[in-house]
Amino acid sequence: MSGQDSSKSFLGVRKRLRPEDEQVGRGWILALVALGVALRARYLAQPMRLDEATSYLFYAAVDGFRGLLDYSSVNNHLFHTFWMRVSFLCFGNSPIALRLPAFLAGLLVLPATYVAVRSVFNRRAAIIALGLVAVSPPLVVFSTAARGYSLLTLLFLALLALATRLPKCSNALPWLGYAVLGAFAGYTLPVAVYGVGAVGLWLGLQIWFDGETRRAPRLWRWTLTGATMLVLLGVLYLPAVWETPFEKSPWNLAVRLDEGASGRGASSLGLYLQELAAKWHVGLPTWVAVMVGGLALFGALVGHRIRGGVPIGLGVLLWVGPLFLRHGVMVPLRSWIYFLPLYAGLCGAGFHLVVKRLESLPSWPRGTERWFVVVCLAFGGWTAHRDLVLEIREAGRIRGVAEVTDYLERELQPEDRLAVTRFKALFLYEFERRSLAKDSLRADPAASRVFLCRQKNSKRRSEFADKLDRGPKVDPSFAGLLKPFGGHQKFSEILRVFEVGDLELAMAERLSPP
Repeated sequence: MSGQDSSKSFLGVRKRLRPEDEQVGRGWILALVALGVALRARYLAQPMRLDEATSYLFYAAVDGFRGLLDYSSVNNHLFHTFWMRVSFLCFGNSPIALRLPAFLAGLLVLPATYVAVRSVFNRRAAIIALGLVAVSPPLVVFSTAARGYSLLTLLFLALLALATRLPKCSNALPWLGYAVLGAFAGYTLPVAVYGVGAVGLWLGLQIWFDGETRRAPRLWRWTLTGATMLVLLGVLYLPAVWETPFEKSPWNLAVRLDEGASGRGASSLGLYLQELAAKWHVGLPTWVAVMVGGLALFGALVGHRIRGGVPIGLGVLLWVGPLFLRHGVMVPLRSWIYFLPLYAGLCGAGFHLVVKRLESLPSWPRGTERWFVVVCLAFGGWTAHRDLVLEIREAGRIRGVAEVTDYLERELQPEDRLAVTRFKALFLYEFERRSLAKDSLRADPAASRVFLCRQKNSKRRSEFADKLDRGPKVDPSFAGLLKPFGGHQKFSEILRVFEVGDLELAMAERLSPP
Protein backbone atom coordinates (compact mmCIF):
# COMPACT_ATOMS: atom_id res chain seq x y z
CA MET A 1 0.00 0.00 0.00
CA SER A 2 1.23 3.52 -0.67
CA GLY A 3 2.10 6.01 2.05
CA GLN A 4 -1.24 7.86 1.86
CA ASP A 5 -3.49 8.39 4.85
CA SER A 6 -5.51 5.25 4.53
CA SER A 7 -5.85 2.26 6.82
CA LYS A 8 -7.21 -1.25 6.81
CA SER A 9 -9.37 -2.64 9.61
CA PHE A 10 -9.71 -6.25 10.67
CA LEU A 11 -12.72 -6.50 8.37
CA GLY A 12 -10.75 -5.32 5.34
CA VAL A 13 -12.60 -2.01 4.98
CA ARG A 14 -10.44 0.82 3.68
CA LYS A 15 -11.23 4.33 4.80
CA ARG A 16 -9.73 7.65 3.72
CA LEU A 17 -9.33 10.39 6.29
CA ARG A 18 -11.66 13.30 5.77
CA PRO A 19 -10.12 16.78 5.34
CA GLU A 20 -11.47 17.96 8.69
CA ASP A 21 -9.95 14.93 10.44
CA GLU A 22 -6.64 15.64 8.71
CA GLN A 23 -6.68 19.20 10.00
CA VAL A 24 -7.52 18.09 13.55
CA GLY A 25 -4.74 15.53 13.37
CA ARG A 26 -2.18 18.19 12.56
CA GLY A 27 -3.28 20.16 15.59
CA TRP A 28 -2.80 17.16 17.88
CA ILE A 29 0.59 16.45 16.36
CA LEU A 30 1.76 20.01 16.93
CA ALA A 31 0.48 19.88 20.52
CA LEU A 32 2.40 16.69 21.22
CA VAL A 33 5.59 18.03 19.62
CA ALA A 34 5.28 21.24 21.63
CA LEU A 35 4.83 19.21 24.83
CA GLY A 36 7.88 17.10 24.05
CA VAL A 37 9.99 20.18 23.34
CA ALA A 38 8.82 21.88 26.56
CA LEU A 39 9.60 18.84 28.71
CA ARG A 40 13.08 18.52 27.27
CA ALA A 41 13.82 22.22 27.53
CA ARG A 42 12.73 22.18 31.18
CA TYR A 43 15.60 19.86 32.16
CA LEU A 44 18.27 21.16 29.81
CA ALA A 45 20.04 23.35 32.39
CA GLN A 46 20.07 20.93 35.33
CA PRO A 47 23.45 20.22 37.00
CA MET A 48 25.98 18.13 35.12
CA ARG A 49 25.80 14.36 35.53
CA LEU A 50 28.76 12.07 36.10
CA ASP A 51 28.73 10.40 32.68
CA GLU A 52 28.46 13.77 30.96
CA ALA A 53 31.35 15.25 32.91
CA THR A 54 33.50 12.20 32.15
CA SER A 55 32.74 12.40 28.43
CA TYR A 56 33.58 16.09 28.36
CA LEU A 57 36.80 15.96 30.39
CA PHE A 58 38.38 12.89 28.81
CA TYR A 59 37.17 13.20 25.22
CA ALA A 60 35.44 16.42 24.12
CA ALA A 61 37.80 18.78 25.96
CA VAL A 62 40.95 17.19 24.51
CA ASP A 63 42.73 19.49 22.06
CA GLY A 64 42.37 19.03 18.33
CA PHE A 65 39.61 16.41 18.30
CA ARG A 66 42.07 13.90 19.74
CA GLY A 67 39.25 12.53 21.85
CA LEU A 68 38.09 10.78 18.68
CA LEU A 69 41.35 8.81 18.69
CA ASP A 70 40.92 7.45 22.22
CA TYR A 71 38.87 4.28 22.24
CA SER A 72 40.08 2.92 25.54
CA SER A 73 36.43 2.68 26.56
CA VAL A 74 33.23 2.22 24.59
CA ASN A 75 31.78 4.91 26.86
CA ASN A 76 33.35 7.29 24.35
CA HIS A 77 30.42 7.71 21.96
CA LEU A 78 32.62 8.80 19.08
CA PHE A 79 30.11 10.43 16.72
CA HIS A 80 28.52 12.30 19.60
CA THR A 81 31.96 13.25 20.92
CA PHE A 82 32.64 14.96 17.59
CA TRP A 83 29.52 17.13 17.86
CA MET A 84 30.09 17.73 21.56
CA ARG A 85 33.56 19.02 20.73
CA VAL A 86 32.14 21.32 18.05
CA SER A 87 29.55 22.67 20.48
CA PHE A 88 32.24 23.21 23.12
CA LEU A 89 34.41 25.17 20.70
CA CYS A 90 31.47 27.31 19.59
CA PHE A 91 29.59 27.90 22.83
CA GLY A 92 31.83 26.99 25.77
CA ASN A 93 31.61 24.35 28.47
CA SER A 94 28.33 25.23 30.19
CA PRO A 95 25.91 22.30 30.67
CA ILE A 96 23.58 23.72 28.01
CA ALA A 97 26.39 24.11 25.48
CA LEU A 98 27.69 20.58 26.01
CA ARG A 99 24.18 19.11 25.85
CA LEU A 100 23.18 20.99 22.72
CA PRO A 101 23.95 18.16 20.20
CA ALA A 102 22.07 15.57 22.28
CA PHE A 103 19.24 18.04 22.89
CA LEU A 104 18.77 18.84 19.21
CA ALA A 105 18.86 15.15 18.35
CA GLY A 106 16.29 14.52 21.09
CA LEU A 107 13.99 17.15 19.61
CA LEU A 108 14.32 15.63 16.14
CA VAL A 109 13.40 12.24 17.59
CA LEU A 110 9.85 13.57 17.97
CA PRO A 111 9.09 14.13 14.26
CA ALA A 112 11.32 11.19 13.34
CA THR A 113 9.15 8.91 15.47
CA TYR A 114 6.04 10.09 13.66
CA VAL A 115 7.60 9.63 10.22
CA ALA A 116 9.10 6.20 10.97
CA VAL A 117 6.00 4.74 12.62
CA ARG A 118 3.74 6.15 9.92
CA SER A 119 5.99 4.55 7.30
CA VAL A 120 5.89 1.16 9.01
CA PHE A 121 2.23 1.25 10.11
CA ASN A 122 -0.09 4.22 9.58
CA ARG A 123 -0.98 7.71 10.71
CA ARG A 124 -3.00 6.78 13.78
CA ALA A 125 -0.25 4.52 15.11
CA ALA A 126 2.24 7.35 14.48
CA ILE A 127 0.20 9.82 16.54
CA ILE A 128 -0.03 7.35 19.43
CA ALA A 129 3.71 6.66 19.25
CA LEU A 130 4.48 10.37 19.15
CA GLY A 131 2.38 10.90 22.27
CA LEU A 132 4.23 8.17 24.16
CA VAL A 133 7.66 9.38 23.05
CA ALA A 134 6.90 13.02 23.86
CA VAL A 135 6.20 12.29 27.53
CA SER A 136 8.57 9.33 28.08
CA PRO A 137 10.82 10.21 31.06
CA PRO A 138 13.74 8.03 29.84
CA LEU A 139 13.74 9.72 26.43
CA VAL A 140 13.50 13.14 28.10
CA VAL A 141 16.49 12.26 30.29
CA PHE A 142 18.74 11.21 27.43
CA SER A 143 17.62 14.16 25.31
CA THR A 144 19.11 16.39 28.01
CA ALA A 145 22.25 14.34 28.71
CA ALA A 146 25.50 15.03 26.86
CA ARG A 147 25.77 11.43 25.68
CA GLY A 148 25.15 9.67 22.39
CA TYR A 149 21.86 7.93 23.14
CA SER A 150 19.50 10.50 21.63
CA LEU A 151 21.70 10.74 18.53
CA LEU A 152 21.62 6.96 18.13
CA THR A 153 17.84 7.00 18.53
CA LEU A 154 17.51 9.58 15.77
CA LEU A 155 19.77 7.60 13.42
CA PHE A 156 17.87 4.40 14.15
CA LEU A 157 14.52 6.01 13.36
CA ALA A 158 15.87 7.49 10.13
CA LEU A 159 17.21 4.07 9.18
CA LEU A 160 13.83 2.46 9.92
CA ALA A 161 11.90 5.04 7.92
CA LEU A 162 14.24 4.66 4.95
CA ALA A 163 14.05 0.86 5.12
CA THR A 164 10.33 0.99 4.36
CA ARG A 165 11.09 2.65 1.00
CA LEU A 166 13.91 0.39 -0.16
CA PRO A 167 12.31 -2.96 -1.09
CA LYS A 168 11.07 -1.61 -4.43
CA CYS A 169 13.69 1.13 -4.87
CA SER A 170 16.11 0.82 -7.78
CA ASN A 171 17.90 4.13 -7.19
CA ALA A 172 21.37 3.65 -5.69
CA LEU A 173 21.31 6.89 -3.68
CA PRO A 174 18.74 5.80 -1.03
CA TRP A 175 20.60 2.53 -0.59
CA LEU A 176 23.85 4.43 -0.07
CA GLY A 177 22.09 6.70 2.44
CA TYR A 178 20.92 3.62 4.30
CA ALA A 179 24.50 2.35 4.52
CA VAL A 180 25.76 5.72 5.77
CA LEU A 181 23.05 5.96 8.45
CA GLY A 182 23.83 2.46 9.71
CA ALA A 183 27.57 3.15 9.78
CA PHE A 184 27.19 6.36 11.78
CA ALA A 185 24.77 4.63 14.16
CA GLY A 186 27.45 2.03 14.88
CA TYR A 187 30.06 4.79 15.16
CA THR A 188 27.93 6.43 17.85
CA LEU A 189 27.50 3.32 20.04
CA PRO A 190 28.50 -0.29 19.37
CA VAL A 191 25.14 -1.47 20.75
CA ALA A 192 23.65 -0.17 17.50
CA VAL A 193 24.48 -3.63 16.16
CA TYR A 194 21.19 -4.80 17.70
CA GLY A 195 18.94 -2.20 16.07
CA VAL A 196 20.77 -1.83 12.76
CA GLY A 197 20.97 -5.60 12.36
CA ALA A 198 17.28 -6.03 13.21
CA VAL A 199 16.19 -3.44 10.64
CA GLY A 200 18.56 -4.92 8.07
CA LEU A 201 17.20 -8.42 8.58
CA TRP A 202 13.63 -7.12 8.40
CA LEU A 203 14.47 -5.36 5.13
CA GLY A 204 15.93 -8.57 3.73
CA LEU A 205 12.84 -10.52 4.72
CA GLN A 206 10.63 -7.89 3.10
CA ILE A 207 12.53 -8.32 -0.15
CA TRP A 208 12.52 -12.12 0.08
CA PHE A 209 8.77 -12.46 0.61
CA ASP A 210 7.73 -9.74 -1.83
CA GLY A 211 6.73 -11.51 -5.01
CA GLU A 212 5.71 -8.47 -7.05
CA THR A 213 9.11 -7.80 -8.59
CA ARG A 214 12.26 -9.78 -9.31
CA ARG A 215 13.92 -10.88 -6.07
CA ALA A 216 17.55 -11.58 -7.05
CA PRO A 217 18.63 -8.04 -8.10
CA ARG A 218 17.18 -6.52 -4.96
CA LEU A 219 18.78 -9.13 -2.71
CA TRP A 220 22.08 -8.40 -4.38
CA ARG A 221 21.55 -4.68 -3.74
CA TRP A 222 20.70 -5.46 -0.11
CA THR A 223 23.87 -7.55 0.33
CA LEU A 224 26.05 -4.91 -1.29
CA THR A 225 24.54 -2.23 0.96
CA GLY A 226 25.33 -4.27 4.07
CA ALA A 227 28.90 -4.75 2.93
CA THR A 228 29.22 -1.03 2.21
CA MET A 229 27.93 -0.25 5.69
CA LEU A 230 30.54 -2.50 7.28
CA VAL A 231 33.34 -0.95 5.21
CA LEU A 232 32.24 2.58 6.16
CA LEU A 233 32.04 1.56 9.82
CA GLY A 234 35.56 0.15 9.66
CA VAL A 235 36.85 3.35 8.08
CA LEU A 236 35.20 5.45 10.80
CA TYR A 237 36.65 3.37 13.62
CA LEU A 238 40.09 2.91 12.06
CA PRO A 239 41.77 6.07 13.48
CA ALA A 240 40.56 5.34 17.03
CA VAL A 241 41.49 1.66 16.89
CA TRP A 242 44.87 2.51 15.35
CA GLU A 243 45.76 5.09 17.99
CA THR A 244 44.44 3.22 21.04
CA PRO A 245 46.93 0.71 22.54
CA PHE A 246 45.57 -2.77 22.16
CA GLU A 247 45.90 -3.58 25.87
CA LYS A 248 43.65 -0.59 26.68
CA SER A 249 41.13 -1.23 23.93
CA PRO A 250 37.77 -2.93 24.49
CA TRP A 251 38.70 -5.21 21.59
CA ASN A 252 41.36 -6.75 23.85
CA LEU A 253 38.61 -8.53 25.76
CA ALA A 254 36.14 -11.13 24.59
CA VAL A 255 33.49 -9.68 22.29
CA ARG A 256 31.37 -7.32 24.40
CA LEU A 257 29.39 -4.18 23.86
CA ASP A 258 29.87 -2.32 27.12
CA GLU A 259 32.16 -2.42 30.12
CA GLY A 260 30.95 -3.95 33.33
CA ALA A 261 27.66 -4.72 31.69
CA SER A 262 27.04 -8.05 33.37
CA GLY A 263 27.19 -7.14 37.03
CA ARG A 264 24.39 -4.62 37.19
CA GLY A 265 22.09 -6.32 39.68
CA ALA A 266 20.23 -8.43 37.08
CA SER A 267 20.68 -11.97 38.41
CA SER A 268 18.70 -13.53 35.58
CA LEU A 269 17.31 -12.71 32.19
CA GLY A 270 13.82 -12.46 33.64
CA LEU A 271 14.90 -9.95 36.26
CA TYR A 272 16.87 -8.03 33.64
CA LEU A 273 13.79 -7.70 31.42
CA GLN A 274 11.71 -6.75 34.44
CA GLU A 275 14.15 -3.96 35.28
CA LEU A 276 14.09 -2.80 31.66
CA ALA A 277 10.29 -2.70 31.65
CA ALA A 278 10.30 -0.71 34.89
CA LYS A 279 12.67 1.84 33.34
CA TRP A 280 10.59 2.22 30.19
CA HIS A 281 7.30 2.59 32.10
CA VAL A 282 8.53 4.80 34.93
CA GLY A 283 5.74 6.93 36.38
CA LEU A 284 2.93 4.76 34.98
CA PRO A 285 0.57 2.86 37.26
CA THR A 286 1.04 -0.89 37.00
CA TRP A 287 -2.25 -1.47 35.19
CA VAL A 288 -1.43 1.23 32.63
CA ALA A 289 2.04 -0.23 32.06
CA VAL A 290 0.49 -3.67 31.53
CA MET A 291 -2.01 -2.21 29.06
CA VAL A 292 0.71 -0.41 27.12
CA GLY A 293 2.82 -3.56 27.05
CA GLY A 294 -0.15 -5.63 25.93
CA LEU A 295 -0.91 -3.26 23.07
CA ALA A 296 2.75 -3.35 22.02
CA LEU A 297 2.76 -7.15 22.04
CA PHE A 298 -0.47 -7.21 20.05
CA GLY A 299 1.02 -4.74 17.58
CA ALA A 300 4.16 -6.84 17.25
CA LEU A 301 2.11 -9.96 16.49
CA VAL A 302 -0.48 -8.61 14.05
CA GLY A 303 0.55 -5.01 13.30
CA HIS A 304 1.79 -6.05 9.87
CA ARG A 305 -1.86 -6.42 8.81
CA ILE A 306 -2.07 -2.64 8.59
CA ARG A 307 0.20 -2.42 5.54
CA GLY A 308 1.05 -6.03 4.86
CA GLY A 309 4.50 -7.54 4.58
CA VAL A 310 6.78 -9.01 7.23
CA PRO A 311 6.21 -7.98 10.87
CA ILE A 312 8.94 -5.65 12.12
CA GLY A 313 8.77 -7.53 15.41
CA LEU A 314 9.88 -10.69 13.60
CA GLY A 315 13.06 -9.01 12.39
CA VAL A 316 13.80 -7.77 15.91
CA LEU A 317 13.14 -11.17 17.46
CA LEU A 318 15.19 -13.16 14.94
CA TRP A 319 18.18 -10.82 15.20
CA VAL A 320 18.25 -9.45 18.74
CA GLY A 321 17.26 -12.68 20.50
CA PRO A 322 20.05 -14.97 19.22
CA LEU A 323 22.65 -12.19 19.29
CA PHE A 324 21.80 -11.22 22.86
CA LEU A 325 21.87 -14.82 24.07
CA ARG A 326 25.04 -15.62 22.13
CA HIS A 327 26.75 -12.51 23.40
CA GLY A 328 26.03 -13.51 26.98
CA VAL A 329 26.36 -9.99 28.39
CA MET A 330 23.52 -7.97 29.88
CA VAL A 331 24.38 -4.54 28.55
CA PRO A 332 23.37 -1.51 30.64
CA LEU A 333 19.65 -0.85 30.53
CA ARG A 334 20.19 2.56 28.94
CA SER A 335 21.72 0.83 25.90
CA TRP A 336 18.22 -0.20 24.78
CA ILE A 337 16.75 3.30 24.93
CA TYR A 338 16.84 3.73 21.16
CA PHE A 339 14.32 0.88 20.79
CA LEU A 340 11.77 2.79 22.86
CA PRO A 341 10.21 4.73 19.92
CA LEU A 342 9.76 1.45 18.04
CA TYR A 343 8.12 -0.01 21.13
CA ALA A 344 5.82 3.02 21.16
CA GLY A 345 5.09 2.42 17.48
CA LEU A 346 4.10 -1.19 18.17
CA CYS A 347 1.82 0.07 20.92
CA GLY A 348 0.31 2.51 18.41
CA ALA A 349 -0.25 -0.29 15.92
CA GLY A 350 -1.95 -2.42 18.56
CA PHE A 351 -4.08 0.56 19.59
CA HIS A 352 -5.11 1.16 15.98
CA LEU A 353 -6.15 -2.43 15.40
CA VAL A 354 -8.15 -2.61 18.63
CA VAL A 355 -9.89 0.71 18.01
CA LYS A 356 -10.70 -0.18 14.39
CA ARG A 357 -12.37 -3.30 15.68
CA LEU A 358 -14.33 -1.34 18.25
CA GLU A 359 -15.31 1.31 15.72
CA SER A 360 -17.20 -1.35 13.82
CA LEU A 361 -19.65 -1.31 16.72
CA PRO A 362 -22.47 1.22 16.15
CA SER A 363 -22.33 2.53 19.73
CA TRP A 364 -18.56 3.16 19.79
CA PRO A 365 -17.68 6.90 19.56
CA ARG A 366 -15.23 8.17 16.95
CA GLY A 367 -12.00 10.03 17.73
CA THR A 368 -10.65 7.63 20.37
CA GLU A 369 -7.07 8.61 19.59
CA ARG A 370 -7.88 12.20 20.52
CA TRP A 371 -8.64 11.10 24.07
CA PHE A 372 -5.37 9.21 24.10
CA VAL A 373 -3.54 12.38 23.10
CA VAL A 374 -5.33 14.29 25.86
CA VAL A 375 -4.15 11.67 28.35
CA CYS A 376 -0.57 12.04 27.03
CA LEU A 377 -0.78 15.81 27.45
CA ALA A 378 -2.04 15.39 30.99
CA PHE A 379 0.68 12.87 31.80
CA GLY A 380 3.27 15.27 30.41
CA GLY A 381 2.06 17.96 32.77
CA TRP A 382 2.06 15.51 35.66
CA THR A 383 5.59 14.40 34.75
CA ALA A 384 6.81 17.98 34.90
CA HIS A 385 4.95 18.63 38.16
CA ARG A 386 6.32 15.50 39.85
CA ASP A 387 9.77 15.81 38.23
CA LEU A 388 9.68 12.12 37.31
CA VAL A 389 12.64 12.71 35.01
CA LEU A 390 14.85 13.43 38.01
CA GLU A 391 14.06 10.01 39.48
CA ILE A 392 16.01 8.31 36.69
CA ARG A 393 19.63 7.85 37.75
CA GLU A 394 20.83 6.06 34.63
CA ALA A 395 22.99 8.97 33.50
CA GLY A 396 24.85 9.38 36.81
CA ARG A 397 22.94 12.23 38.44
CA ILE A 398 24.42 13.23 41.81
CA ARG A 399 22.81 16.14 43.61
CA GLY A 400 24.78 18.67 45.61
CA VAL A 401 28.02 19.00 43.65
CA ALA A 402 27.42 22.66 42.77
CA GLU A 403 26.56 23.54 46.37
CA VAL A 404 29.68 21.82 47.71
CA THR A 405 31.79 23.62 45.11
CA ASP A 406 30.24 26.94 46.14
CA TYR A 407 31.40 26.31 49.69
CA LEU A 408 34.88 25.18 48.63
CA GLU A 409 35.27 28.22 46.39
CA ARG A 410 35.04 30.35 49.54
CA GLU A 411 36.93 28.15 51.99
CA LEU A 412 39.55 26.24 50.02
CA GLN A 413 43.12 27.47 50.52
CA PRO A 414 46.03 26.74 48.12
CA GLU A 415 47.52 24.13 50.48
CA ASP A 416 44.15 22.42 51.07
CA ARG A 417 42.97 19.34 49.24
CA LEU A 418 39.64 17.74 48.37
CA ALA A 419 39.19 13.97 48.52
CA VAL A 420 36.14 12.42 46.85
CA THR A 421 34.98 8.88 46.11
CA ARG A 422 33.92 7.80 42.62
CA PHE A 423 32.57 11.08 41.25
CA LYS A 424 35.78 13.08 40.96
CA ALA A 425 34.96 14.03 37.36
CA LEU A 426 32.03 16.15 38.54
CA PHE A 427 34.27 18.28 40.73
CA LEU A 428 36.92 18.47 38.01
CA TYR A 429 34.25 19.85 35.71
CA GLU A 430 32.97 22.35 38.28
CA PHE A 431 36.51 23.47 39.13
CA GLU A 432 37.28 24.00 35.44
CA ARG A 433 34.12 26.03 34.89
CA ARG A 434 34.94 28.29 37.85
CA SER A 435 38.66 28.51 37.05
CA LEU A 436 39.59 26.92 40.38
CA ALA A 437 42.89 25.12 40.84
CA LYS A 438 42.50 21.46 39.87
CA ASP A 439 45.56 20.65 41.97
CA SER A 440 43.23 20.77 44.97
CA LEU A 441 41.82 17.43 43.77
CA ARG A 442 45.22 15.71 43.71
CA ALA A 443 46.42 13.76 46.71
CA ASP A 444 49.25 15.47 48.60
CA PRO A 445 50.72 13.65 51.63
CA ALA A 446 51.82 17.03 53.00
CA ALA A 447 48.37 18.69 52.83
CA SER A 448 47.57 20.46 56.08
CA ARG A 449 43.79 20.31 55.66
CA VAL A 450 41.69 17.88 53.68
CA PHE A 451 38.00 18.23 52.78
CA LEU A 452 36.25 14.88 52.43
CA CYS A 453 33.20 14.39 50.23
CA ARG A 454 31.23 11.23 49.65
CA GLN A 455 27.73 10.09 48.83
CA LYS A 456 25.34 9.61 51.70
CA ASN A 457 24.59 5.97 52.52
CA SER A 458 27.53 4.93 50.37
CA LYS A 459 28.13 1.19 50.22
CA ARG A 460 31.86 1.90 50.31
CA ARG A 461 31.46 3.14 53.86
CA SER A 462 31.67 -0.36 55.36
CA GLU A 463 34.63 -1.26 53.16
CA PHE A 464 36.64 1.66 54.47
CA ALA A 465 35.60 0.98 58.06
CA ASP A 466 36.66 -2.66 57.89
CA LYS A 467 40.05 -1.98 56.30
CA LEU A 468 41.19 0.81 58.61
CA ASP A 469 42.22 0.85 62.23
CA ARG A 470 39.51 2.92 63.89
CA GLY A 471 40.71 5.35 66.51
CA PRO A 472 38.38 6.83 69.08
CA LYS A 473 38.26 10.17 67.30
CA VAL A 474 37.90 8.84 63.75
CA ASP A 475 34.68 8.64 61.80
CA PRO A 476 35.15 5.39 59.84
CA SER A 477 32.80 6.50 57.07
CA PHE A 478 35.32 9.15 55.95
CA ALA A 479 38.56 7.61 57.12
CA GLY A 480 39.25 5.73 53.91
CA LEU A 481 39.47 8.98 51.95
CA LEU A 482 42.52 9.98 54.04
CA LYS A 483 44.60 6.97 53.05
CA PRO A 484 46.34 8.74 50.08
CA PHE A 485 47.25 11.54 52.49
CA GLY A 486 49.19 9.33 54.90
CA GLY A 487 46.29 7.72 56.76
CA HIS A 488 43.72 8.98 59.21
CA GLN A 489 46.12 8.55 62.16
CA LYS A 490 47.94 11.73 61.08
CA PHE A 491 44.81 13.86 61.23
CA SER A 492 42.73 15.28 64.00
CA GLU A 493 39.07 14.49 64.52
CA ILE A 494 37.02 14.45 61.32
CA LEU A 495 34.39 17.16 61.51
CA ARG A 496 31.27 17.08 59.41
CA VAL A 497 30.64 20.36 57.63
CA PHE A 498 27.19 19.88 56.08
CA GLU A 499 24.98 17.63 53.99
CA VAL A 500 23.40 18.66 50.70
CA GLY A 501 21.59 16.63 48.08
CA ASP A 502 23.27 13.23 47.84
CA LEU A 503 26.55 14.37 49.40
CA GLU A 504 28.18 14.76 52.79
CA LEU A 505 31.16 17.07 53.29
CA ALA A 506 33.64 16.79 56.17
CA MET A 507 37.04 18.27 57.02
CA ALA A 508 40.17 16.98 58.77
CA GLU A 509 43.27 18.93 59.85
CA ARG A 510 46.72 17.37 60.01
CA LEU A 511 48.12 16.89 63.49
CA SER A 512 51.14 18.99 64.37
CA PRO A 513 54.33 16.93 64.82
CA PRO A 514 55.15 16.38 68.53
